[in-house]
Order: sequence, then structure tokens, then C-alpha cells
Amino acid sequence: MDSTKNGGDMAINVPESKSTKGNKAVAAVAPAAIVATTKAARYSQGGWKRGVAIFDFIVRLGAIGAALAAAAIMGTTDHSILSVPG
Repeated sequence: MDSTKNGGDMAINVPESKSTKGNKAVAAVAPAAIVATTKAARYSQGGWKRGVAIFDFIVRLGAIGAALAAAAIMGTTDHSILSVPG
């Protein structure tokens, strides 16, 4: 690898495989070159959508906690329902 390049791109040559050496139809097509980059992808710094998503997640966690607390309170009471005909 040449470290003097400033672009960050590097071409990787793929050699011809043994199974395609005798095949004339495949040999007519040039081997593909794979280009790899060493530059990191640009990551945007959130924004209002990310803030809304975090707020929505916190509200959902609170709703789950409230539902579990209500179920625990209802399950541990000793009250009986007197208005049920029977």
C-alpha cells in the first residue's frame, strides 16, 4: 500500500480463477476491480428527530413501568367485587 496517497481510495485487483481460465465466454469479460476506501462515513450529529425519538423512548419506558405498577397493585389487593350478580 502506498501511504503517500491522499485520496484514501485503494484498488484491489481480483485475479482470474482457475475455473474461468478455459472458458472463452467468461474470458472475454475483463475482471472486475474492487475499490475500497479508508475514509470513515460522515455521521450527522442528530437533530430534532433524534431528540424526539429519545423523548418517545423515555415516555414508552415510563408507560411500561406505570402499567407494570398498576398490574402489581391490582394483583395484591384484598378487595372483592360486590356488584357481581351470582
